[in-house]
Amino acid sequence: MSALYKLLQSGFIAEDSSDLIQIPEEERTVVQSVISQNLFRPDTSNFYDKGVTQLYYHAAAEPNAFRDFQFREILLKKMFTLFGEANFVNWVRAQASSPSLSYLHKRFLKETILFVYESKPRTVSNNSYFRMLRAGKDNAPYAACDHSDQDGTLEKALNSINNALTVDLTGRWTESVNGIQDMLATLNVIYGRRTSASS
Repeated sequence: MSALYKLLQSGFIAEDSSDLIQIPEEERTVVQSVISQNLFRPDTSNFYDKGVTQLYYHAAAEPNAFRDFQFREILLKKMFTLFGEANFVNWVRAQASSPSLSYLHKRFLKETILFVYESKPRTVSNNSYFRMLRAGKDNAPYAACDHSDQDGTLEKALNSINNALTVDLTGRWTESVNGIQDMLATLNVIYGRRTSASS
Protein backbone atom coordinates (compact mmCIF):
# COMPACT_ATOMS: atom_id res chain seq x y z
CA MET A 1 0.00 0.00 0.00
CA SER A 2 1.38 3.38 -1.01
CA ALA A 3 2.25 6.06 1.53
CA LEU A 4 -0.28 8.27 -0.27
CA TYR A 5 -3.04 6.04 1.08
CA LYS A 6 -4.30 5.49 4.61
CA LEU A 7 -6.13 2.39 5.80
CA LEU A 8 -9.63 3.34 6.91
CA GLN A 9 -11.46 1.74 9.82
CA SER A 10 -13.78 0.11 7.26
CA GLY A 11 -10.88 -1.71 5.59
CA PHE A 12 -11.02 0.47 2.46
CA ILE A 13 -8.15 2.84 1.65
CA ALA A 14 -8.22 6.57 0.95
CA GLU A 15 -5.84 9.23 -0.19
CA ASP A 16 -4.31 11.06 2.75
CA SER A 17 -6.10 14.33 3.60
CA SER A 18 -6.46 16.65 6.55
CA ASP A 19 -9.92 15.24 7.33
CA LEU A 20 -8.56 11.72 7.81
CA ILE A 21 -7.87 11.32 11.50
CA GLN A 22 -7.37 8.61 14.09
CA ILE A 23 -9.25 8.29 17.36
CA PRO A 24 -6.89 9.20 20.21
CA GLU A 25 -6.30 6.31 22.62
CA GLU A 26 -7.13 8.50 25.61
CA GLU A 27 -10.67 8.95 24.30
CA ARG A 28 -11.70 5.73 26.04
CA THR A 29 -13.37 6.73 29.26
CA VAL A 30 -13.92 4.80 32.45
CA VAL A 31 -17.64 4.80 31.71
CA GLN A 32 -17.07 3.25 28.28
CA SER A 33 -14.87 0.56 29.82
CA VAL A 34 -17.42 -0.27 32.53
CA ILE A 35 -20.44 -0.27 30.22
CA SER A 36 -18.83 -2.22 27.42
CA GLN A 37 -16.79 -4.44 29.73
CA ASN A 38 -14.04 -4.23 27.13
CA LEU A 39 -16.21 -5.83 24.43
CA PHE A 40 -15.75 -2.82 22.19
CA ARG A 41 -12.98 -0.28 21.94
CA PRO A 42 -12.25 2.61 19.63
CA ASP A 43 -10.20 1.70 16.57
CA THR A 44 -7.18 3.90 17.24
CA SER A 45 -4.93 2.32 14.58
CA ASN A 46 -6.84 3.21 11.43
CA PHE A 47 -8.39 6.36 10.02
CA TYR A 48 -11.84 7.83 9.47
CA ASP A 49 -13.05 11.03 7.85
CA LYS A 50 -14.31 13.48 10.45
CA GLY A 51 -16.33 15.44 7.87
CA VAL A 52 -18.30 12.36 6.77
CA THR A 53 -18.92 11.38 10.37
CA GLN A 54 -20.20 14.88 11.21
CA LEU A 55 -22.51 14.92 8.16
CA TYR A 56 -23.87 11.48 9.03
CA TYR A 57 -24.56 12.38 12.67
CA HIS A 58 -26.15 15.67 11.61
CA ALA A 59 -28.50 13.89 9.19
CA ALA A 60 -29.42 11.34 11.86
CA ALA A 61 -30.22 14.10 14.37
CA GLU A 62 -31.99 16.43 11.95
CA PRO A 63 -34.74 14.71 9.89
CA ASN A 64 -34.95 17.64 7.44
CA ALA A 65 -31.21 17.84 6.74
CA PHE A 66 -31.58 16.68 3.13
CA ARG A 67 -33.97 19.56 2.40
CA ASP A 68 -31.25 22.05 3.28
CA PHE A 69 -29.32 23.20 0.19
CA GLN A 70 -26.17 23.98 2.17
CA PHE A 71 -26.13 20.48 3.69
CA ARG A 72 -26.50 18.87 0.26
CA GLU A 73 -23.78 21.12 -1.17
CA ILE A 74 -21.35 20.16 1.61
CA LEU A 75 -22.19 16.47 1.04
CA LEU A 76 -21.55 16.72 -2.70
CA LYS A 77 -18.27 18.57 -2.23
CA LYS A 78 -17.17 15.93 0.29
CA MET A 79 -18.05 13.15 -2.14
CA PHE A 80 -15.98 14.77 -4.92
CA THR A 81 -13.07 15.25 -2.52
CA LEU A 82 -13.13 11.62 -1.39
CA PHE A 83 -13.76 9.83 -4.70
CA GLY A 84 -11.76 12.25 -6.82
CA GLU A 85 -13.08 14.67 -9.38
CA ALA A 86 -12.02 12.67 -12.42
CA ASN A 87 -12.76 8.97 -12.61
CA PHE A 88 -14.69 7.00 -9.98
CA VAL A 89 -13.50 3.69 -11.42
CA ASN A 90 -9.90 4.60 -10.55
CA TRP A 91 -10.91 5.01 -6.88
CA VAL A 92 -12.59 1.57 -6.92
CA ARG A 93 -9.59 -0.09 -8.59
CA ALA A 94 -7.22 1.49 -6.03
CA GLN A 95 -9.02 -0.53 -3.33
CA ALA A 96 -7.14 -3.63 -4.53
CA SER A 97 -4.15 -2.21 -2.60
CA SER A 98 -5.99 -2.48 0.71
CA PRO A 99 -4.57 -5.20 2.97
CA SER A 100 -8.09 -5.68 4.41
CA LEU A 101 -10.00 -6.04 1.14
CA SER A 102 -12.41 -8.98 1.42
CA TYR A 103 -15.22 -10.39 -0.67
CA LEU A 104 -17.64 -8.30 1.43
CA HIS A 105 -15.82 -5.10 0.48
CA LYS A 106 -16.04 -6.09 -3.19
CA ARG A 107 -19.71 -7.00 -2.83
CA PHE A 108 -20.44 -3.64 -1.22
CA LEU A 109 -18.70 -1.80 -4.06
CA LYS A 110 -20.53 -3.88 -6.69
CA GLU A 111 -23.90 -3.26 -5.00
CA THR A 112 -23.16 0.46 -4.82
CA ILE A 113 -22.45 0.61 -8.55
CA LEU A 114 -25.57 -1.42 -9.35
CA PHE A 115 -27.72 0.74 -7.04
CA VAL A 116 -26.53 3.96 -8.66
CA TYR A 117 -26.48 2.90 -12.32
CA GLU A 118 -29.22 0.24 -12.50
CA SER A 119 -31.43 1.08 -9.48
CA LYS A 120 -30.91 -2.44 -8.13
CA PRO A 121 -31.59 -2.69 -4.40
CA ARG A 122 -28.77 -3.73 -2.10
CA THR A 123 -28.87 -7.27 -0.71
CA VAL A 124 -27.65 -5.96 2.65
CA SER A 125 -28.43 -2.55 4.16
CA ASN A 126 -25.76 0.13 4.47
CA ASN A 127 -26.11 -0.10 8.26
CA SER A 128 -25.32 -3.81 8.14
CA TYR A 129 -22.34 -3.23 5.89
CA PHE A 130 -21.17 -0.54 8.32
CA ARG A 131 -21.15 -3.12 11.11
CA MET A 132 -19.50 -5.87 9.03
CA LEU A 133 -16.74 -4.03 7.17
CA ARG A 134 -13.64 -3.58 9.33
CA ALA A 135 -9.93 -3.22 8.90
CA GLY A 136 -7.43 -5.80 10.04
CA LYS A 137 -7.94 -8.71 12.37
CA ASP A 138 -11.38 -7.51 13.45
CA ASN A 139 -12.53 -8.52 9.98
CA ALA A 140 -11.38 -12.12 10.54
CA PRO A 141 -14.65 -13.90 9.60
CA TYR A 142 -14.46 -12.23 6.19
CA ALA A 143 -10.74 -12.82 5.80
CA ALA A 144 -8.45 -10.49 3.95
CA CYS A 145 -6.81 -13.58 2.49
CA ASP A 146 -9.59 -13.78 -0.12
CA HIS A 147 -8.40 -11.19 -2.65
CA SER A 148 -10.08 -12.90 -5.59
CA ASP A 149 -13.26 -11.78 -7.24
CA GLN A 150 -14.21 -15.36 -8.04
CA ASP A 151 -17.10 -14.69 -10.37
CA GLY A 152 -15.78 -11.34 -11.58
CA THR A 153 -18.93 -9.51 -10.52
CA LEU A 154 -17.16 -6.35 -9.34
CA GLU A 155 -15.13 -6.26 -12.55
CA LYS A 156 -18.31 -6.76 -14.61
CA ALA A 157 -19.99 -3.90 -12.77
CA LEU A 158 -16.95 -1.66 -13.36
CA ASN A 159 -16.89 -2.56 -17.04
CA SER A 160 -20.61 -1.80 -17.33
CA ILE A 161 -20.06 1.81 -16.25
CA ASN A 162 -17.18 2.21 -18.71
CA ASN A 163 -14.78 4.41 -16.74
CA ALA A 164 -17.53 6.68 -15.49
CA LEU A 165 -16.60 10.15 -14.38
CA THR A 166 -17.35 11.08 -10.79
CA VAL A 167 -19.67 13.81 -12.05
CA ASP A 168 -21.73 11.15 -13.88
CA LEU A 169 -21.87 9.03 -10.74
CA THR A 170 -23.03 12.07 -8.76
CA GLY A 171 -25.71 12.97 -11.28
CA ARG A 172 -27.21 9.50 -11.20
CA TRP A 173 -26.88 9.13 -7.42
CA THR A 174 -28.66 12.41 -6.72
CA GLU A 175 -31.66 11.90 -9.00
CA SER A 176 -33.82 11.23 -5.93
CA VAL A 177 -33.85 11.91 -2.21
CA ASN A 178 -33.29 8.19 -1.61
CA GLY A 179 -30.17 8.41 -3.76
CA ILE A 180 -28.78 11.35 -1.80
CA GLN A 181 -29.47 9.53 1.46
CA ASP A 182 -27.78 6.41 0.07
CA MET A 183 -24.77 8.51 -0.95
CA LEU A 184 -24.29 9.72 2.63
CA ALA A 185 -24.85 6.23 4.06
CA THR A 186 -22.33 4.81 1.56
CA LEU A 187 -19.74 7.45 2.46
CA ASN A 188 -20.34 6.58 6.11
CA VAL A 189 -19.80 2.86 5.43
CA ILE A 190 -16.49 3.62 3.74
CA TYR A 191 -15.20 6.65 5.67
CA GLY A 192 -17.21 6.73 8.93
CA ARG A 193 -15.95 6.32 12.47
CA ARG A 194 -16.27 2.88 14.06
CA THR A 195 -15.89 1.11 17.34
CA SER A 196 -14.21 -2.22 16.77
CA ALA A 197 -14.61 -5.45 18.65
CA SER A 198 -11.71 -6.01 21.00
CA SER A 199 -9.40 -8.87 20.29
